[in-house]
Amino acid sequence: MKIAFVTEYIAPRHKPYFGGVDSRTLNLARHLIKDNDVHIVTSLLEGTEKEENYDGITIHRIGDVRKFTQRGDFIKRLKFNSDIVSEISKLEPDIVDASGFVAYDGGFKAAKKINVPAIVTVHEVWQGDWVQNMGLINGFIGHFLEKNYLKYKFDGYVAVSDFTKQKLMYKMGIDSEKIEVVRNGIDLELYNSTIVDKKYDDPTVVTVSRLVPYKRIDDLIKALKILKRDIPNIRLKIIGVGPQEILLKNLSRQLGLEKNIDFLGKVNKTEDMIKILKQSHVFVLSSITEGFGMVVIEAMASGIPYVVSDIPPIRETTNGVGGLYFEPKNFKDLANNIRRILTDDLLQKCLTRNVKNYVSQFEWDIISDKANSFYETLNNHNHNNNHDH
Repeated sequence: MKIAFVTEYIAPRHKPYFGGVDSRTLNLARHLIKDNDVHIVTSLLEGTEKEENYDGITIHRIGDVRKFTQRGDFIKRLKFNSDIVSEISKLEPDIVDASGFVAYDGGFKAAKKINVPAIVTVHEVWQGDWVQNMGLINGFIGHFLEKNYLKYKFDGYVAVSDFTKQKLMYKMGIDSEKIEVVRNGIDLELYNSTIVDKKYDDPTVVTVSRLVPYKRIDDLIKALKILKRDIPNIRLKIIGVGPQEILLKNLSRQLGLEKNIDFLGKVNKTEDMIKILKQSHVFVLSSITEGFGMVVIEAMASGIPYVVSDIPPIRETTNGVGGLYFEPKNFKDLANNIRRILTDDLLQKCLTRNVKNYVSQFEWDIISDKANSFYETLNNHNHNNNHDH
Protein backbone atom coordinates (compact mmCIF):
# COMPACT_ATOMS: atom_id res chain seq x y z
CA MET A 1 0.00 0.00 0.00
CA LYS A 2 1.03 3.57 -0.54
CA ILE A 3 0.19 5.34 2.72
CA ALA A 4 0.17 9.13 3.14
CA PHE A 5 0.22 10.57 6.65
CA VAL A 6 -0.74 14.22 6.93
CA THR A 7 0.26 16.20 10.01
CA GLU A 8 1.04 19.86 10.64
CA TYR A 9 4.57 19.45 12.01
CA ILE A 10 7.36 16.91 11.74
CA ALA A 11 10.51 17.88 13.62
CA PRO A 12 13.64 18.39 11.50
CA ARG A 13 15.85 15.31 11.29
CA HIS A 14 18.02 14.73 14.41
CA LYS A 15 15.99 17.29 16.37
CA PRO A 16 13.65 16.37 19.26
CA TYR A 17 9.97 15.73 18.56
CA PHE A 18 7.55 18.64 19.02
CA GLY A 19 5.18 16.36 20.91
CA GLY A 20 3.06 13.22 20.82
CA VAL A 21 1.65 13.71 17.31
CA ASP A 22 4.89 13.91 15.32
CA SER A 23 6.56 11.29 17.54
CA ARG A 24 3.75 8.81 16.85
CA THR A 25 3.55 9.63 13.12
CA LEU A 26 7.28 9.11 12.54
CA ASN A 27 7.59 5.98 14.66
CA LEU A 28 4.53 4.36 13.10
CA ALA A 29 5.82 5.26 9.62
CA ARG A 30 9.23 3.70 10.41
CA HIS A 31 7.55 0.40 11.24
CA LEU A 32 5.03 0.45 8.38
CA ILE A 33 7.80 1.06 5.82
CA LYS A 34 8.71 -2.66 5.97
CA ASP A 35 5.62 -3.61 3.92
CA ASN A 36 4.42 -0.28 2.50
CA ASP A 37 5.46 2.83 0.60
CA VAL A 38 5.10 5.54 3.28
CA HIS A 39 4.90 9.32 2.78
CA ILE A 40 4.36 12.16 5.26
CA VAL A 41 2.94 15.51 4.14
CA THR A 42 3.79 18.32 6.58
CA SER A 43 4.86 21.97 6.92
CA LEU A 44 8.11 23.40 5.59
CA LEU A 45 10.25 24.48 8.57
CA GLU A 46 13.44 26.52 8.78
CA GLY A 47 16.47 24.44 7.82
CA THR A 48 14.42 21.71 6.10
CA GLU A 49 14.05 20.74 2.43
CA LYS A 50 10.88 20.46 0.33
CA GLU A 51 11.49 16.71 0.02
CA GLU A 52 13.47 14.67 2.54
CA ASN A 53 14.11 11.00 3.23
CA TYR A 54 13.94 9.76 6.83
CA ASP A 55 15.01 6.10 6.93
CA GLY A 56 13.05 5.28 3.76
CA ILE A 57 10.03 7.48 4.54
CA THR A 58 9.51 10.33 2.05
CA ILE A 59 8.74 13.61 3.83
CA HIS A 60 6.95 16.22 1.67
CA ARG A 61 7.24 19.70 3.21
CA ILE A 62 4.70 22.06 1.69
CA GLY A 63 3.90 25.78 1.60
CA ASP A 64 6.03 28.64 2.91
CA VAL A 65 8.52 28.31 5.75
CA ARG A 66 6.67 28.21 9.09
CA LYS A 67 7.52 28.17 12.78
CA PHE A 68 6.08 25.68 15.28
CA THR A 69 3.13 27.14 17.17
CA GLN A 70 0.41 25.54 19.26
CA ARG A 71 -2.17 28.30 18.96
CA GLY A 72 -3.36 31.00 16.56
CA ASP A 73 -1.76 31.25 13.09
CA PHE A 74 -5.20 30.65 11.50
CA ILE A 75 -4.49 32.03 8.00
CA LYS A 76 -1.32 29.92 7.58
CA ARG A 77 -3.15 26.89 8.89
CA LEU A 78 -5.96 27.30 6.34
CA LYS A 79 -3.35 27.71 3.59
CA PHE A 80 -1.58 24.55 4.84
CA ASN A 81 -4.82 22.58 4.43
CA SER A 82 -5.36 23.74 0.85
CA ASP A 83 -1.70 22.88 0.05
CA ILE A 84 -2.33 19.34 1.43
CA VAL A 85 -5.02 18.76 -1.23
CA SER A 86 -2.73 19.63 -4.17
CA GLU A 87 0.22 17.60 -2.76
CA ILE A 88 -1.92 14.48 -2.16
CA SER A 89 -3.44 14.79 -5.66
CA LYS A 90 0.09 14.53 -7.11
CA LEU A 91 1.09 11.68 -4.76
CA GLU A 92 -1.98 9.50 -5.38
CA PRO A 93 -1.68 7.28 -2.27
CA ASP A 94 -4.02 4.34 -1.52
CA ILE A 95 -4.97 5.77 1.85
CA VAL A 96 -4.70 9.13 3.70
CA ASP A 97 -4.37 9.36 7.48
CA ALA A 98 -4.66 12.87 8.96
CA SER A 99 -3.14 13.19 12.42
CA GLY A 100 -3.53 16.21 14.70
CA PHE A 101 -6.57 18.41 14.47
CA VAL A 102 -5.06 21.09 12.16
CA ALA A 103 -4.60 18.49 9.36
CA TYR A 104 -8.13 16.97 9.55
CA ASP A 105 -9.70 19.26 6.93
CA GLY A 106 -6.98 18.96 4.27
CA GLY A 107 -6.53 15.23 4.84
CA PHE A 108 -10.22 14.53 4.37
CA LYS A 109 -10.69 16.73 1.27
CA ALA A 110 -7.53 15.37 -0.36
CA ALA A 111 -8.61 11.73 0.10
CA LYS A 112 -12.10 12.40 -1.21
CA LYS A 113 -10.74 14.24 -4.24
CA ILE A 114 -8.76 11.17 -5.37
CA ASN A 115 -11.40 8.71 -4.10
CA VAL A 116 -9.32 6.83 -1.51
CA PRO A 117 -10.16 6.10 2.16
CA ALA A 118 -9.87 9.10 4.49
CA ILE A 119 -8.70 8.21 7.99
CA VAL A 120 -8.31 10.52 10.95
CA THR A 121 -6.03 9.75 13.91
CA VAL A 122 -7.54 11.36 17.01
CA HIS A 123 -5.26 11.90 20.00
CA GLU A 124 -7.79 13.85 22.05
CA VAL A 125 -11.32 15.22 21.75
CA TRP A 126 -11.45 18.57 23.54
CA GLN A 127 -15.17 19.35 23.17
CA GLY A 128 -16.09 21.12 26.42
CA ASP A 129 -12.42 21.67 27.39
CA TRP A 130 -11.14 23.99 24.67
CA VAL A 131 -11.50 27.30 26.53
CA GLN A 132 -9.98 25.86 29.73
CA ASN A 133 -7.02 24.46 27.76
CA MET A 134 -6.36 27.21 25.21
CA GLY A 135 -7.91 30.45 26.52
CA LEU A 136 -11.07 32.24 25.35
CA ILE A 137 -10.44 33.20 21.68
CA ASN A 138 -8.28 30.23 20.60
CA GLY A 139 -10.51 27.94 22.67
CA PHE A 140 -13.72 29.16 21.08
CA ILE A 141 -12.35 28.80 17.52
CA GLY A 142 -10.81 25.41 18.33
CA HIS A 143 -14.09 24.11 19.77
CA PHE A 144 -15.99 25.11 16.65
CA LEU A 145 -13.42 23.78 14.15
CA GLU A 146 -12.87 20.44 15.92
CA LYS A 147 -16.62 19.83 16.08
CA ASN A 148 -16.99 20.74 12.42
CA TYR A 149 -14.05 18.62 11.17
CA LEU A 150 -14.96 15.49 13.16
CA LYS A 151 -18.45 15.62 11.60
CA TYR A 152 -16.86 14.95 8.17
CA LYS A 153 -17.65 11.45 6.99
CA PHE A 154 -14.22 9.86 7.45
CA ASP A 155 -13.98 6.20 6.39
CA GLY A 156 -12.14 5.26 9.56
CA TYR A 157 -11.18 6.80 12.89
CA VAL A 158 -8.04 5.79 14.80
CA ALA A 159 -8.32 6.62 18.51
CA VAL A 160 -5.14 6.45 20.60
CA SER A 161 -7.08 5.21 23.66
CA ASP A 162 -10.45 3.75 24.66
CA PHE A 163 -11.04 7.05 26.48
CA THR A 164 -10.71 8.95 23.16
CA LYS A 165 -12.90 6.35 21.42
CA GLN A 166 -15.67 6.91 24.02
CA LYS A 167 -15.45 10.66 23.47
CA LEU A 168 -15.74 10.21 19.69
CA MET A 169 -18.83 8.07 20.22
CA TYR A 170 -20.61 10.08 22.91
CA LYS A 171 -19.54 13.66 22.17
CA MET A 172 -19.35 13.40 18.37
CA GLY A 173 -21.90 10.64 17.67
CA ILE A 174 -19.49 8.48 15.65
CA ASP A 175 -20.38 4.82 15.13
CA SER A 176 -18.14 2.54 17.23
CA GLU A 177 -17.71 0.18 14.23
CA LYS A 178 -15.75 2.89 12.42
CA ILE A 179 -13.29 3.46 15.29
CA GLU A 180 -10.15 1.40 15.81
CA VAL A 181 -8.09 1.88 18.98
CA VAL A 182 -4.39 1.91 18.08
CA ARG A 183 -2.35 3.06 21.05
CA ASN A 184 0.92 4.97 21.04
CA GLY A 185 4.06 2.86 21.07
CA ILE A 186 7.58 2.71 22.43
CA ASP A 187 11.00 1.51 21.26
CA LEU A 188 11.72 -0.86 24.14
CA GLU A 189 15.04 -1.99 22.73
CA LEU A 190 16.36 1.57 23.03
CA TYR A 191 15.23 1.78 26.68
CA ASN A 192 16.79 -1.57 27.54
CA SER A 193 20.10 -0.78 25.84
CA THR A 194 20.53 2.69 27.38
CA ILE A 195 22.51 2.07 30.55
CA VAL A 196 23.29 4.37 33.48
CA ASP A 197 25.84 3.70 36.23
CA LYS A 198 23.78 4.94 39.17
CA LYS A 199 20.97 7.21 40.34
CA TYR A 200 21.47 10.93 41.02
CA ASP A 201 22.96 11.57 44.49
CA ASP A 202 20.05 13.81 45.54
CA PRO A 203 16.42 12.56 45.59
CA THR A 204 15.27 13.60 42.11
CA VAL A 205 11.81 14.12 40.65
CA VAL A 206 11.53 14.40 36.86
CA THR A 207 8.75 15.48 34.48
CA VAL A 208 8.56 15.56 30.68
CA SER A 209 5.94 18.03 29.55
CA ARG A 210 5.07 20.99 27.36
CA LEU A 211 5.02 24.09 29.55
CA VAL A 212 1.38 25.03 28.97
CA PRO A 213 -1.39 25.74 31.53
CA TYR A 214 -3.26 22.41 31.32
CA LYS A 215 -0.08 20.46 32.15
CA ARG A 216 -0.17 22.13 35.62
CA ILE A 217 3.61 22.27 36.17
CA ASP A 218 2.90 25.01 38.75
CA ASP A 219 1.26 22.33 40.94
CA LEU A 220 4.45 20.27 40.79
CA ILE A 221 6.57 23.29 41.79
CA LYS A 222 4.21 24.01 44.73
CA ALA A 223 4.45 20.34 45.77
CA LEU A 224 8.25 20.64 45.72
CA LYS A 225 8.03 23.59 48.14
CA ILE A 226 6.21 21.33 50.65
CA LEU A 227 8.68 18.46 50.12
CA LYS A 228 11.73 20.69 50.64
CA ARG A 229 10.80 21.10 54.34
CA ASP A 230 11.52 17.40 55.00
CA ILE A 231 13.93 16.75 52.10
CA PRO A 232 16.08 19.90 51.74
CA ASN A 233 18.27 18.42 48.96
CA ILE A 234 15.30 17.39 46.75
CA ARG A 235 15.66 18.22 43.05
CA LEU A 236 13.21 18.63 40.20
CA LYS A 237 14.22 18.25 36.55
CA ILE A 238 11.76 19.70 34.02
CA ILE A 239 12.22 18.49 30.43
CA GLY A 240 10.22 20.55 27.95
CA VAL A 241 9.56 24.05 26.63
CA GLY A 242 6.49 26.20 26.21
CA PRO A 243 4.86 29.60 26.71
CA GLN A 244 4.76 29.24 30.50
CA GLU A 245 8.52 28.89 30.94
CA ILE A 246 9.20 32.42 32.29
CA LEU A 247 6.13 32.27 34.54
CA LEU A 248 7.28 28.94 36.03
CA LYS A 249 10.84 30.16 36.54
CA ASN A 250 9.44 33.22 38.38
CA LEU A 251 7.29 30.95 40.56
CA SER A 252 10.39 28.86 41.40
CA ARG A 253 12.22 32.04 42.48
CA GLN A 254 9.26 33.33 44.53
CA LEU A 255 9.11 30.01 46.42
CA GLY A 256 12.89 29.99 46.98
CA LEU A 257 13.36 26.86 44.85
CA GLU A 258 15.64 28.10 42.07
CA LYS A 259 18.56 26.03 43.44
CA ASN A 260 16.36 22.89 43.54
CA ILE A 261 14.89 23.07 40.02
CA ASP A 262 16.63 22.48 36.68
CA PHE A 263 14.76 23.68 33.59
CA LEU A 264 16.39 21.44 30.97
CA GLY A 265 14.40 22.66 27.95
CA LYS A 266 14.32 20.31 24.96
CA VAL A 267 16.53 17.26 25.28
CA ASN A 268 17.73 16.54 21.75
CA LYS A 269 18.44 12.82 21.90
CA THR A 270 16.00 10.19 23.14
CA GLU A 271 18.93 8.32 24.73
CA ASP A 272 19.78 11.41 26.81
CA MET A 273 16.18 11.69 27.98
CA ILE A 274 16.16 7.99 28.94
CA LYS A 275 19.37 8.51 30.96
CA ILE A 276 17.79 11.39 32.90
CA LEU A 277 14.68 9.25 33.58
CA LYS A 278 16.75 6.24 34.70
CA GLN A 279 18.91 8.35 37.03
CA SER A 280 15.86 9.98 38.68
CA HIS A 281 13.83 8.52 41.55
CA VAL A 282 10.23 9.52 40.73
CA PHE A 283 8.45 10.59 37.53
CA VAL A 284 5.50 13.02 37.74
CA LEU A 285 2.75 13.92 35.25
CA SER A 286 0.56 16.63 36.79
CA SER A 287 -1.57 17.29 33.69
CA ILE A 288 -5.38 17.58 33.78
CA THR A 289 -5.81 16.86 30.04
CA GLU A 290 -4.25 13.95 28.14
CA GLY A 291 -5.28 11.75 25.22
CA PHE A 292 -3.00 8.93 26.27
CA GLY A 293 -0.04 9.96 28.47
CA MET A 294 2.79 8.21 26.61
CA VAL A 295 5.43 9.81 28.84
CA VAL A 296 4.21 7.63 31.74
CA ILE A 297 4.91 4.48 29.68
CA GLU A 298 8.37 5.93 28.92
CA ALA A 299 8.99 6.39 32.66
CA MET A 300 7.82 2.81 33.29
CA ALA A 301 10.16 1.53 30.55
CA SER A 302 12.97 3.41 32.35
CA GLY A 303 12.15 1.47 35.51
CA ILE A 304 11.13 4.41 37.72
CA PRO A 305 7.91 4.70 39.75
CA TYR A 306 5.49 7.50 38.91
CA VAL A 307 2.98 9.83 40.54
CA VAL A 308 0.33 10.91 38.01
CA SER A 309 -2.96 12.78 38.07
CA ASP A 310 -5.97 10.52 38.45
CA ILE A 311 -7.73 11.15 35.13
CA PRO A 312 -9.40 8.46 32.94
CA PRO A 313 -6.87 8.31 30.04
CA ILE A 314 -3.95 7.93 32.48
CA ARG A 315 -5.78 5.20 34.44
CA GLU A 316 -6.36 3.39 31.15
CA THR A 317 -2.72 3.76 30.01
CA THR A 318 -1.19 2.59 33.31
CA ASN A 319 -3.87 0.26 34.70
CA GLY A 320 -2.52 0.93 38.21
CA VAL A 321 0.81 -0.75 37.43
CA GLY A 322 4.03 0.99 38.41
CA GLY A 323 3.05 4.03 40.47
CA LEU A 324 0.56 6.13 42.44
CA TYR A 325 -2.27 8.49 41.51
CA PHE A 326 -3.01 11.89 43.04
CA GLU A 327 -6.10 14.07 42.94
CA PRO A 328 -5.79 16.47 39.94
CA LYS A 329 -4.92 20.09 40.88
CA ASN A 330 -4.24 19.03 44.52
CA PHE A 331 -0.53 19.82 45.00
CA LYS A 332 -0.63 18.70 48.66
CA ASP A 333 -1.80 15.24 47.61
CA LEU A 334 0.89 15.25 44.90
CA ALA A 335 3.56 16.10 47.51
CA ASN A 336 2.35 13.32 49.86
CA ASN A 337 2.54 10.68 47.13
CA ILE A 338 6.02 11.77 46.00
CA ARG A 339 7.16 11.65 49.65
CA ARG A 340 5.73 8.13 50.05
CA ILE A 341 7.84 6.84 47.17
CA LEU A 342 11.03 8.74 48.04
CA THR A 343 11.02 7.58 51.66
CA ASP A 344 10.02 3.94 51.19
CA ASP A 345 12.49 1.63 49.41
CA LEU A 346 10.12 -1.33 49.70
CA LEU A 347 7.29 0.61 48.01
CA GLN A 348 9.66 1.62 45.18
CA LYS A 349 10.60 -2.04 44.57
CA CYS A 350 6.97 -3.13 44.82
CA LEU A 351 5.75 -0.54 42.30
CA THR A 352 8.37 -1.34 39.65
CA ARG A 353 8.18 -5.14 39.98
CA ASN A 354 5.74 -6.00 37.15
CA VAL A 355 6.45 -3.06 34.90
CA LYS A 356 8.63 -4.77 32.27
CA ASN A 357 5.90 -7.26 31.36
CA TYR A 358 3.27 -4.55 31.28
CA VAL A 359 5.06 -2.16 28.90
CA SER A 360 5.86 -4.89 26.35
CA GLN A 361 2.32 -4.51 24.90
CA PHE A 362 3.31 -1.00 23.70
CA GLU A 363 6.19 -2.22 21.50
CA TRP A 364 5.96 -0.45 18.10
CA ASP A 365 5.93 -3.75 16.16
CA ILE A 366 2.66 -4.76 17.86
CA ILE A 367 1.14 -1.29 17.43
CA SER A 368 2.09 -0.98 13.74
CA ASP A 369 0.65 -4.43 12.91
CA LYS A 370 -2.69 -3.29 14.27
CA ALA A 371 -2.60 -0.03 12.28
CA ASN A 372 -1.59 -1.92 9.14
CA SER A 373 -4.55 -4.34 9.36
CA PHE A 374 -6.98 -1.45 9.81
CA TYR A 375 -5.56 0.35 6.74
CA GLU A 376 -5.69 -2.87 4.67
CA THR A 377 -9.32 -3.52 5.61
CA LEU A 378 -10.35 0.00 4.53
CA ASN A 379 -8.23 -0.17 1.38
CA ASN A 380 -9.73 -3.53 0.33
CA HIS A 381 -13.24 -2.29 1.10
CA ASN A 382 -12.60 0.77 -1.08
CA HIS A 383 -11.23 -1.36 -3.96
CA ASN A 384 -14.27 -3.67 -3.84
CA ASN A 385 -16.67 -0.72 -3.83
CA ASN A 386 -14.92 0.92 -6.79
CA HIS A 387 -14.87 -2.42 -8.61
CA ASP A 388 -18.65 -2.88 -8.06
CA HIS A 389 -19.29 0.57 -9.51
